[in-house]
Amino acid sequence: MFDRGIVYLVFGREYDKLAAHTIAYSRQFTDLPITVLTNVLSRSEKWGDVPSVSFVYIPKDQSLNRAVKTSLPSFTPYKKTLYLDCDSVIQIPGVDAVFDMLDGHDIVLNQYMDWKEGDQVVHIARDVMWLAGVTLPLTVYCGAFICWDNTNENVTQNFFPMWNKLWVNSGRGREMFQMCCAAKQTKLKVRSLTTIKDKMFSPNYPTPDCVVQHNYNSNGGLDFHTEFNLPRIQEYKPFDQNPLDWTWVDFEEGSSCTI
Repeated sequence: MFDRGIVYLVFGREYDKLAAHTIAYSRQFTDLPITVLTNVLSRSEKWGDVPSVSFVYIPKDQSLNRAVKTSLPSFTPYKKTLYLDCDSVIQIPGVDAVFDMLDGHDIVLNQYMDWKEGDQVVHIARDVMWLAGVTLPLTVYCGAFICWDNTNENVTQNFFPMWNKLWVNSGRGREMFQMCCAAKQTKLKVRSLTTIKDKMFSPNYPTPDCVVQHNYNSNGGLDFHTEFNLPRIQEYKPFDQNPLDWTWVDFEEGSSCTI
């Protein structure tokens, strides 16, 4: 097992095309080894421009990409792994520092929101929280940026299996809120980053002095794909069909389930 590296999950030819370009851009700012978990055999020619990238072929349907994401310890070749969504770019040097942030912690995550007792939550999150038996407060982390040590048993034997089980039992759709509930239930020691303070990951708005920039689509007159010269793709999100998922609702304790 290699000591440290970056892992991307890239299922489907459209995402393969995007990942080849985002990783080619990122390669300017890091020499860390990169592993791409993929179900694509006929890959973009753009990969020829990207050095030090290895591929792990996983013969699963694109609908099962999150089955792999919630089981990443079984697929990473690294002792310490940084997982990044493939619609993100490393835009300045400094990503290596994330591994030092693991000292004294189980995992490094980027905080997106922090819901306190009495706050409203989005409908899709409330359903997952009821399933997991989790109540407020809840820290909401971004699922696009995850760093962990694969020798840490609380992470590999408790957190990831619970995350996977919650994802399965909640319908195999999105996985972010399941991750947050699993982190709380397994009492992970999280090194919680914020975009403003730590400048390591920016999830949904352009932040030029942040190390990793996630897709923000269009924001403040800027366009993610144009700024980084990336191809536009047909996204695969068959589970995003219910507009009520993202409505804000009061949190009321529901019937907890055994997962």
